[in-house]
Amino acid sequence: MYKTNDNNTLNKRNGKSSNNRFIPLVIIFVIIIMSILLLNKKEKLTLNVTNTNIAKFSITPIDENVIAKLKGNNYGFSNNTAWDRFLNAKAMVVGDSTAEGLEAYQILDSISVTWTRGRVIQYMEEDLTDAYSYKPNILILAYGANDLLSWNGNVDGYINAYDRVIRSIKEKFPNIKIGINEILPVSDNALSKNPEYGYREDFNKHLKEFCKKNDITFIENSSLLDNAKDGKKFESDGVHPKPFYYKLWANNMADVMGI
Repeated sequence: MYKTNDNNTLNKRNGKSSNNRFIPLVIIFVIIIMSILLLNKKEKLTLNVTNTNIAKFSITPIDENVIAKLKGNNYGFSNNTAWDRFLNAKAMVVGDSTAEGLEAYQILDSISVTWTRGRVIQYMEEDLTDAYSYKPNILILAYGANDLLSWNGNVDGYINAYDRVIRSIKEKFPNIKIGINEILPVSDNALSKNPEYGYREDFNKHLKEFCKKNDITFIENSSLLDNAKDGKKFESDGVHPKPFYYKLWANNMADVMGI
């Protein structure tokens, strides 16, 4: 007569123990504990971001309370309407070191502008990561001086490079409103050192035609440089405008883009 094997006996023969049935419960318990710890950590990180005024490249709309808090931080924006206009419209400037002045002189909040020194248009897609995270309603591009040196008169190559970038932007954001700033003039001294700056008018002409063809707003700013009270329009490099220019520029961009 064969002896009937119970579960414990079978488990022992297979190298198992009846206590193994508790292992899945232990694993589930560990997962629950880890999930709670990660959730608490995420909440702490969210609080830390909130305490830094505005998280750069936030993808959520900025409400009035946050804007009011920013303006109360003693930044000195009492007469700077561009700050509010860009935030309220969720507009963003992407550009080279000239665009840097908008942030450096506190004309726009850092969330409204991103820049890279020395950037040329054929590599500007690297700057768009910030814009794609922020998801602006209005995107304004501000490149040019470096391109004149880089393309050395090859205006067709320059426009083709711009065309590739614009197509990429519109594929991701079909309804986005785009503006492109004209290439600013430079000082006579800068021109004498780098004759490539002399291609500016031809590049602007083709850029303006490109904008018209692609339903893009072309933004002219060179006349703003004439507002230099002491006649000194440029920094010592003869390329970057003096501080007076940036508030005028930001508000002109807002005006032209209907912000």
